[in-house]
Amino acid sequence: MSISSTGVFTANYVLQRAYGFQGDKQWANSEFFETLERAELFAIQMKPFWVDNKEYRIIPTSNL
Repeated sequence: MSISSTGVFTANYVLQRAYGFQGDKQWANSEFFETLERAELFAIQMKPFWVDNKEYRIIPTSNL
């Protein structure tokens, strides 16, 4: 499970989802996680429900 928005500053990973804007692919932060394993598990569980665009990436918050 992701951490609350008040814990964003302590998160180590962020799951970003892709969307199109004026023909370009953009990335939007979706959920923040303490561990990579939790982020990957969340993506696996939620991907069947993402009807708009299923492309995602998980990156360290240090890359933001």
